[in-house]
Amino acid sequence: MKHLGTLGPLAAAGLLLAASSAHADPVWIQQPGLAVDIGVAANDIPWVVDINGNVQYGINNLNCDSHSGICTQDGTVTWHMTAGTASHVAVSLDNDVYMSAPNGEVWMPQLWGTATNDNDNNWMKDFDQWYGLVFYNSSHQTASTGQFVLGADSSGSLYTGLNRSLFGILSDSSVQKIVPGIYGCSPGGHVEFCIQNPYWQDTGGIAVDVALFSETSGSVLTQTPWAVTSGGDLYFDTPGGWSAVERPTWSGGGAVGPIRWATDSWILAGNWIWHWNGGVNAERKTGVPHTDYDEVIGGTASMQIKEIAFAGPYPAANMPGSRLWAIDTQNRIWTATDIVYTGQSTNGGNGK
Repeated sequence: MKHLGTLGPLAAAGLLLAASSAHADPVWIQQPGLAVDIGVAANDIPWVVDINGNVQYGINNLNCDSHSGICTQDGTVTWHMTAGTASHVAVSLDNDVYMSAPNGEVWMPQLWGTATNDNDNNWMKDFDQWYGLVFYNSSHQTASTGQFVLGADSSGSLYTGLNRSLFGILSDSSVQKIVPGIYGCSPGGHVEFCIQNPYWQDTGGIAVDVALFSETSGSVLTQTPWAVTSGGDLYFDTPGGWSAVERPTWSGGGAVGPIRWATDSWILAGNWIWHWNGGVNAERKTGVPHTDYDEVIGGTASMQIKEIAFAGPYPAANMPGSRLWAIDTQNRIWTATDIVYTGQSTNGGNGK
């Protein structure tokens, strides 16, 4: 079984956290607030577009004993507001964030020049404003209707914006990528992310959702775009074009219905979430079709899942990967975990 729980970025930073939990079957923990879109970084910092269009990020709640100095987590977060109104957010493994505005413009964060990283990559304390990108091909100015995803910085330099990839679904449902490469610059006393003459380039795919599947070998990170079509089929990007990946089957052999969403190595089909165990370029681990998936957790009759988010490890900054996050059809926010936190109400998933 895939372990879904994590103590979050503070544990990775070496702070003492008491284990007030026990491993169990996966359950859902409801988070505060309501959202229409969600992404998460490898340090388990989630980002949402709330129901009013505001962009917010969450920091794990800590309960600290004033006498012993020992802190425990209850599995929930406190949300922090940023400026701007958005339709979608794209969150990279290393916690860089872009957003698309309701008019389809793509925006990136602008930071004060004194911005510094820490082990949590919590650059948000230095946030100044959102900075809009200007595209130079008139036929595709925006990512106006669809989800988009942001690649991690392969150099390990965190929020400088170097060596990133950005894929989006545009108004005609085409999957496009931004070219040329993104690089960092510091004009006007701010730390900004700059793109030299950016434009959208068609990848040849048509989709309703796009994701980046990631894997690491030592310190080397590989990310590959995957996409879900309107018919519920799954594809991954290759140098020769998009190639189909089979859907999973139930343990009893029955066919799984259309896939509705994908995130880093996870898919949502019906009201059930599956983990892809193969490689990011669809390399099989078992050699047998339909068997490279694990059934992990589903929703319930009162929790119909509509979107999921996950981030794999980012070794360049010792980020261990995130919990599995979800939004349901009532816009409630959830995390799936196999850690049951003391005093925390949960929702057991069955989904079938």
